[in-house]
Parts: sequence; C-alpha cells; structure tokens
Amino acid sequence: MVIAIPKEIMPGENRVSMVPDVASKLIKKGFTIKVEKDAGISAGFTNEQYTSAGVSVVDSLEELYNSDIILKVQRPIENEQGKNELSLIKEGSLLITLLYPLHYPELAKKCAEAGVNVISMDAIPRTTLAQKWMR
Repeated sequence: MVIAIPKEIMPGENRVSMVPDVASKLIKKGFTIKVEKDAGISAGFTNEQYTSAGVSVVDSLEELYNSDIILKVQRPIENEQGKNELSLIKEGSLLITLLYPLHYPELAKKCAEAGVNVISMDAIPRTTLAQKWMR
C-alpha cells in the first residue's frame, strides 16, 4: 500500500500531513511512502530527514498522486497550473484530509463523482477521554 504526502499549497498552511518519525514506523509495518519534494520544509522537516526515514522523495505530481492513500492537511484546491489537486488523485484512492464537507458540499460531491474515497478528519468526533494529557 502506497501513501502519498503532497506539499500543502493553501496559503498560510505550514503543516505537513506526516512527519519523518511516523513515516519510518509505517514503513516498518510494510507501507511504501512517497513525499513531494520540499513538502515538509515549512514544518521544519528536510527532504534528507524523509529520505533517512526510508521515504521516497518525488518531483512528479503524477507519480505522487498515483498512490493508494493521499494524506493532506487541507482540502484539495487549485494549484499553480490551474489544476485542482482532486483531478490528480486516481479513482479508488483514499483521501484523508480536513475536507469540511458541510462547508464545501460541492467538493464532497466532486470527490464522489471522481471515485475518490474520503475520510474527513474534521468530521471525526473527539473526546477528552482520548486526551489524557488534558486532565
């Protein structure tokens, strides 16, 4: 199973959807992980840190998005080439992101039409019972 980590292109977003330490743990579990070149720079993670963790750093968006699972922080938006990131995701892939389907129902509909499965992280209930550090 191949997991892709694209660079976040939403203005002001400095986070990355997976850090090298987590990537190395998933690789040990049998996953293959690809990260877009410089995806972690704004979050303080270099390409070399990803490479050291066993992650493949790729330049090609086509290669990156031809994966089973796409992890993003922010919803898919239009890139510099005027192409929406959603159009790069292959049919049958799983997109895990903050999609906000109640605020962007047309985007949720486009995902369904494109055959892209989505887990919208903003729709997952949170409980303080799962956050022991808060007590």
